[in-house]
Amino acid sequence: MPEIISREEARAQGLKRYFTGESCLYGHVAKRYVCNRQCLKCSGVDDNSRGYSTGRYSVPEKEQARLEGRKRYFTGKPCTNDHISERFVKDGSCVRCERIRRQIKDKIDVGRARKKRQRQRRAARFNAVGLTQTGKLRRYQMLSPEERRARDRERVAKQRAALRALEELGIQI
Repeated sequence: MPEIISREEARAQGLKRYFTGESCLYGHVAKRYVCNRQCLKCSGVDDNSRGYSTGRYSVPEKEQARLEGRKRYFTGKPCTNDHISERFVKDGSCVRCERIRRQIKDKIDVGRARKKRQRQRRAARFNAVGLTQTGKLRRYQMLSPEERRARDRERVAKQRAALRALEELGIQI
């Protein structure tokens, strides 16, 4: 346990840190900075003999792995999903979590690929017979040219009759 000293005494002695023995708002009993009264644990600094930061970006195992050129490192601490496994040097993510993410993504991709193949097969069947996807157009394309002309004449005659009926009622279009 460090020596207990007040902030005023530490300032008078020119120290950067002081220790009161009291906990901070988050329950840490650690040294504090003289300049802003912040707890060292809250600021991410671990006051130990090595003097390295326990903040997010400077984990000693990660730094050592990076210097050695490895892609993974092991801390022995669980990730947010409670996996105790290696972590990637590039972003610190858990190797097991990444495998699970990849498996889920692969399952989704397999399902999408299967649906795409089904659509392609369906389209190939329609195209082999000379058909398209919409029913009316399909039936129309199966007609001979004479039958198409007759159907077009019928359609135009119905449209003209509908327009005459509207004119008789006094509705202008």
